[in-house]
Amino acid sequence: MSLKEMFGTDKKLEQEGITISYPGFSVKAFHASVTNKKYQETLSKLFKPYARFMEQGLLPDEKALEILQETVAKTIVVSWEGELEKGVPLPECNVENIQKIFKEYPAFWSDFFAQVQKHVNFQAEELEDISKNSLNTSSTKSKQEELKEV
Repeated sequence: MSLKEMFGTDKKLEQEGITISYPGFSVKAFHASVTNKKYQETLSKLFKPYARFMEQGLLPDEKALEILQETVAKTIVVSWEGELEKGVPLPECNVENIQKIFKEYPAFWSDFFAQVQKHVNFQAEELEDISKNSLNTSSTKSKQEELKEV
């Protein structure tokens, strides 16, 4: 397998976003990577006031997480649909509500952020696997895992 096959991404998927399906709801999202200029610029801008604290290792983890979640809410989440709980629709998809959901459901935040960082989720042949695997997106096999099984 070539480097391009293993690590290359579909630029169209990165620009248009992918839909990550969970039971009862789905989220359309962009790739959270170095190739996403808006994500990188926003992350840098929001961390800039805290540069000294970061250099000295004094930035509290809670503040770093807050900045990261704000960045993702502003630049990665495109839209969502489905239910917050049975019979209750998700709130309007805006930065404030996205951040609120991330804070209230840390397991969702962890899984979602992991999914939008994975380059394999933004490779054309992997898109079908994400949709099929709506019961547990964390278990989507990466190409590296598939190689280990061979």
